[in-house]
Amino acid sequence: GLFYFKSGIDNSEGIKFEKKEKLNDIIKSLPFNLTNAQSRALNEVIDDMVSENMMNRLVQGDVGSGKTIVAVLVLALSVLNGYQGALMAPTEILARQHYESLTQTLAPFDINIDLLVGSLTKKQKEKVLEKIKNHETDILIGTHALIEDNVEFDNLGVVVTDEQHRFGVRQRAKLSTKGNNPDILVMTATPIPRTLALILYGDLDISIIDELPPGRQPIDTRAFESKKRDFIYSNFVRDEIEKGRQVYIVCSLVEESEAIEAKAAEVKAAASAVEAKATEKLANVKETVKETTEAVKEEVKKAPKKKATRKAAAKKQSESETEVFVEYYGQQSSVEEITNKVKEVFVSEGHRVSTIKSLKLYLKPE
Repeated sequence: GLFYFKSGIDNSEGIKFEKKEKLNDIIKSLPFNLTNAQSRALNEVIDDMVSENMMNRLVQGDVGSGKTIVAVLVLALSVLNGYQGALMAPTEILARQHYESLTQTLAPFDINIDLLVGSLTKKQKEKVLEKIKNHETDILIGTHALIEDNVEFDNLGVVVTDEQHRFGVRQRAKLSTKGNNPDILVMTATPIPRTLALILYGDLDISIIDELPPGRQPIDTRAFESKKRDFIYSNFVRDEIEKGRQVYIVCSLVEESEAIEAKAAEVKAAASAVEAKATEKLANVKETVKETTEAVKEEVKKAPKKKATRKAAAKKQSESETEVFVEYYGQQSSVEEITNKVKEVFVSEGHRVSTIKSLKLYLKPE
């Protein structure tokens, strides 16, 4: 049954592309050499493209193995044959990364690339759609926006889907219908045993990039249960940050929507308002402390030049500064929080460290 199903797909009539010498020029212009695994995968894809049958191929490789450059060269070959290409990514961030990568690689060869994502203005989208329809754009990169009904290609030859498991079958199929049996290339970083891949993707031929480019460090992937989240944060994440490295946390978004975007805008606006209020409050604190400090300094100048008296005056200055700060900053904060803020505001501006000591006494629980 699987053989019959796969044979039916393989026999679908597709576009018969031609190999182009200019593709070798693009490969030679790359700042690196393709690995043996990349070259093997690329040749397998090209063999599909130059056949009379429609290509349906899955390229699987770990993160950093170089799947993207294979997709770039495949799209370039489509353009060199007079067709357009499309690359669909699951997120706008990834789509923009692909756009920058393809532009850097292909722009010197007069290949026009455009980006179509949800954040574009109406006017920008209309301009991109017009260029696609008139074949002024050779390669279109984007998110789900590519499968909207108003996206019309003049002559679509190749469709590439990145992180294919993030899209539904219908979404991938809909993009394919925007051309006359365009060749299909899907990519994934998810390791899939070949036997399982034949079951899940029986309609696809499979190419595996099982070699990392020179200098690439192996990726260490680990899975933990959700109940160990606190352990990960307090140990692994903290350790990496203390080593001077960065950590980013990805929260999955099943589907973008206007409601989510509106909520995000609302949160951003609220955060900006809080930040503005805090900045204003801190400016008031600094100004008031400055005025109080000047007044206390005048008292110190007028005081007799006896050590004990001047020491008492200095203590009075510290207490005055502290009282003013607490009045504005609020006693609802912890001693540690207020102490850190005092260090930030006072010490950085040349105020005496005794302010800190006075603050601790002032806030000390009775």
